[in-house]
Amino acid sequence: MSSMHAPIPELSSDAEKLFVVLDPNDTEHLALKRAIITAQLREPQPRLHVFIAVDPDGKNGRTQTPQNLLIGEHWLAEHIRQPLAEKNLMHEIEFSWSNVWLDTILDAARRFGPDIILLPVHERSRRPLRLSERKWGLLKRASSPVLLVRPGAEAKRRTILAAVNFQATTAAQKALNQRILMHAGRISQRYDAELHVVNAYFDSMSYPSPGDLIKKTGLPWERIHIDQGYTDEVVARVAERIDADILTLGTLNQKGGQGSFRRGNTASRVIDAVDIDTLIVN
Repeated sequence: MSSMHAPIPELSSDAEKLFVVLDPNDTEHLALKRAIITAQLREPQPRLHVFIAVDPDGKNGRTQTPQNLLIGEHWLAEHIRQPLAEKNLMHEIEFSWSNVWLDTILDAARRFGPDIILLPVHERSRRPLRLSERKWGLLKRASSPVLLVRPGAEAKRRTILAAVNFQATTAAQKALNQRILMHAGRISQRYDAELHVVNAYFDSMSYPSPGDLIKKTGLPWERIHIDQGYTDEVVARVAERIDADILTLGTLNQKGGQGSFRRGNTASRVIDAVDIDTLIVN
């Protein structure tokens, strides 16, 4: 690798750190655009770490050619430095040429210690979502929340949806609910957006307590959605009904084999079912 140089907690006054994953093959840098929009809403201003990841073997799901691997100062100036300089944003740029794409990103993220990792996803309205195994691995193993940034997202977030599981019985699951609400609440506050919560249940035996949801979320009843059905179908249905701009959901699946997150996991099915920006919280 080479380098180029209430129930919802109150917001911290410390400056955030945003880790932006960028693929030089992309014609539109979705994660960078979202990071710039996000940074303009923060006070104090966040620090951006732009990680340009080149995989010479093309195993991150993109075909690499000698032409599009030539990253020069002109390309950096036009696509990276200029957009950041125009907004006077604090940033640093790291360039990685490696066939261990996932490991280099995880290593750089650990060194930087970001509050959030922004990962571009160019597929939209495609079922199932064709993320590479490496990107699924990043969602599974990242120690920071990962925002999947999709095309077509509005600059202004108006409606935030948090998917929770208040039928949870273990301490880890209950703690995950609180982390989901914390991150969704922060997004809602920063965008002055309306926060909604969805909780799916399968049958009457698994019906969550409405009073518990109201108490734990601090939200009015009209912004709490308890619907019957499979979690992915319920979340997608509610997201469309309220016209959500971003979904926040969690996963406890941080360990196991390379593909364990992708296959048979509730979080992965939810990601497949929606086509809006999605924040994954571990």
